[in-house]
Amino acid sequence: MRVLSFWGGALPLLLHSTAATDWKCIPGNPIPFSLSADGEVQCWSLNHHTCYNNGDCQSTINSAPDAPDPLVCGAMHQKAYGYTGYDYGPQHWCNFVKDALFPVWKCLEDADATLGPWANSSMSLDANGDVQCWSNDGRECYVTPEGCKATITSGAKPLSKMVCGCDIMSKFGNTRYDQGPRSFCNFAQKALNASPPNLPCTPPSAVCTFKDGDVIGLQADTGEFVGRCNGCLRKPRTTWDVILLGPLSYSTKWTVRNIPHIGKITLVLDTGAYLGRCHGCAGGATLPDQAFAV
Repeated sequence: MRVLSFWGGALPLLLHSTAATDWKCIPGNPIPFSLSADGEVQCWSLNHHTCYNNGDCQSTINSAPDAPDPLVCGAMHQKAYGYTGYDYGPQHWCNFVKDALFPVWKCLEDADATLGPWANSSMSLDANGDVQCWSNDGRECYVTPEGCKATITSGAKPLSKMVCGCDIMSKFGNTRYDQGPRSFCNFAQKALNASPPNLPCTPPSAVCTFKDGDVIGLQADTGEFVGRCNGCLRKPRTTWDVILLGPLSYSTKWTVRNIPHIGKITLVLDTGAYLGRCHGCAGGATLPDQAFAV
């Protein structure tokens, strides 16, 4: 029998500084970009006048520790071309690079508890136009107890990002765009006026494999196991309540049932009830979606 551990609680806010010479590549673009010491977008250049393009962004970055003479948007661009670059429209590289690599983080003002805690994370758009949330590990949206605005005003930079679409698909098996209007990806998409690309995504490779009939336990960081309880959350009972219980026992063991062709599993109790979600079944709960076994 296997025990799967999961961890709850908020993640610590971790700081990350971005150096002025931290050159980055945008997918599909052969030119490296970064921020100058003054916070202006700049492209890799050999002459302060034209962006250097050898056809391969990463090989350019690998060729030298820094660009010899970068072209910097703003005053330098104004001197070279008569305009700053920022004032030339959203499609100019000064603007799209700033939005793509150095996103403006925002809070979803209309987020509420029914969207789940991740909707209170800081959100922005990535280089492809996909919604992304502030993250420390790339697998959870970071939510500070002090609120979304405190994260943004802290001066920190996210250690990672969790990006709706193919990034989330590679980790969890769905894009989150396909999880209905209450998914944070869809809610944020509307709030940020995003137009994410409809790209084909590769499903995640199996990290662990289960056979039909395998018996597993789901253990929290508290040491307790997820199991069934008769009427612990609501009465009268029409389904099994699913809560954290004590040690591993008959009421906290789950039997695996594989769903053919899609690489997903369901979990069954010793009573024959399947683990599932029920909306609004626990009266007075802060979050309307609760786990039950039916």
